[in-house]
Amino acid sequence: MRIGIFDPYLDDLGGGEKYMMTIAQCLSDNHTVDIFWDDKKDLVELSRRFPLNLSKTKLVPNIFNPQTSILKRLVETKKYDAIVLLSDGSIPFVLSGKLFIHFQQPLPALKPSFKSSLKKVRVNAFFCNSKFTKSFIDKELRVNSKVIYPPVKIKTQKNVKENIILHVGRFRVKDVTTNINGVKEGIGDYKKQSVMLEAFKEMVNKGLKDWKLVIATSVNDGEMKIFETFKKAAEGF
Repeated sequence: MRIGIFDPYLDDLGGGEKYMMTIAQCLSDNHTVDIFWDDKKDLVELSRRFPLNLSKTKLVPNIFNPQTSILKRLVETKKYDAIVLLSDGSIPFVLSGKLFIHFQQPLPALKPSFKSSLKKVRVNAFFCNSKFTKSFIDKELRVNSKVIYPPVKIKTQKNVKENIILHVGRFRVKDVTTNINGVKEGIGDYKKQSVMLEAFKEMVNKGLKDWKLVIATSVNDGEMKIFETFKKAAEGF
């Protein structure tokens, strides 16, 4: 089978991208797998960051970008037996033999419409990364999605338990604006690291002892200044 994979957030290099590219890796063992994306270096960086082997996959032009005409998208997708796509809240119209839509997170703003209902007929299955996500998607789209949990490698080790609160997730602000001085400022707290930091500081101030908060994260170059401000807020704790 010829299978196409699309993740609109591939350059985020986050957990959702590991999830989708693991699907690509597994399917490439027995099928021809194309990844719709324009920048090869993002795929190289993804393979470096995560234990992925994408050598059997092929990078092809991203036909899902806004610059690609609907006609061209339809012509190209008709060449595929199946397409697996991570949704940004929308359902694309394609002509592949089968279509599978993945939701990585709850999208409460997602609302059914006549147009989406027509597109939904072409979807063979919706699948989510958790029952929590499923509870939102099923309600909003009126479907019965499947749950396929994220791939996790488990290594059995004998470790001494430490008093550590650990959060793992990339650092990213929701929006970036430019203030009157021309300095970019972030608005929002995408992974709620600041919320956790302030809660931990409050607990320490109220007497919490012998505990450590560890935030393991990755930061885009464009948000490094905002991240440094975040780190500074943690000084002394």
